[in-house]
Parts: sequence; C-alpha cells; structure tokens
Amino acid sequence: AMSVPECVQRLFPDYNVRSHHSRVIDASPVAVMRAVRELDASQSWVVQALMSLRRLGWKKSDAAGSPAKKKFLELPSGSEEVLLAGIVGRFWRLDSGFLPVLSPEEFHGFRREGHARAVIAFWTEAGASGRTVLHTETRVQCFGAEAARSFRAYWVIVGPFSGLIRHAMLGLIKKRAESADTMNV
Repeated sequence: AMSVPECVQRLFPDYNVRSHHSRVIDASPVAVMRAVRELDASQSWVVQALMSLRRLGWKKSDAAGSPAKKKFLELPSGSEEVLLAGIVGRFWRLDSGFLPVLSPEEFHGFRREGHARAVIAFWTEAGASGRTVLHTETRVQCFGAEAARSFRAYWVIVGPFSGLIRHAMLGLIKKRAESADTMNV
C-alpha cells in the first residue's frame, strides 16, 4: 500500500484536487531520484503537444521556453528521497495567471483569494526484486469559492491531459534511470 511521505501530508494537508501516479522502475532509488531531478519533460512529444495546445492563447513572447519550469519553486522536503515543487496562480485562465513565488515561506503562506497553489511531489519506495516504485502526486488548493468553481470546471477538461503528462514524465524518468543504472553511472 502506497503511503504519502509525512512531509507532503504536513506541508500540504488541505487540497481540492489530488492526482497520484506511479511507475515501477528497474533501477536503484538513488538512480531514480537523480533522473527525477534531471527530468526535461520537453523531451516527450506528448508533453510538447499538450503544452503547445495550452500555449495557443498566449502571446508569442510568453510561449518562449518552458513557462512552468520557470514558475515552479523547489520546496525543502527534509528528505533526499522526496522532491517537492510548488507553484501559484489561476491555472484555469488561458495565461495560467502564474505568480512569482520567491521563497518556500512565501509559498506556504500563500492564501490569496481567487487563486490556487499546487504542489507536485516525487518519492520512491522499495519494490519487489530490487525494483523501485516512483510515485508522483499533485495537490491543488484553491482559495475562495470562485477559485474552487473555476478550477473544478478547468480540471474536468484538463485533468485527463494532466494525467497523460504525468505518465509521459514517469516514462522519461524510467528510461533515464534504467539506462543510468545499467551503465552504473
């Protein structure tokens, strides 16, 4: 049975939406977490295609690079086995309404009405036959009834695509971790 790390429960106990995915990887936990930290999701055509659709409403200058990568803030988890990153905004808007968050304290204290904050967590657990199970969980907390309604309507449409992105990310991590472990890097 999968158990969410204590730091995720402690730092982000309240949420409107939770999405969990996992993958069994034939690599050590160290190799898996290294692959998580080195992840470049733009290597996935699925992620590229879905993000291109997302950017259709943006001005060309806004679409340069990976907006999400610039907006996510790594959050201290207190554990080498857990990677946490947070982001704030109005995700249901075409421009996502991302707000810059400069520190973990600012992220944890964020409660602006009409907005939401999200955390994505990655962690490993021992699997059978020396394998590693990599988990990822996304939690979104909305502030105010209007934000909650807007996010729920958005999630009905975007949720399945978000799941596809998570599966693509897990696939990239699996490929990288297994090839790194094979080469004993």
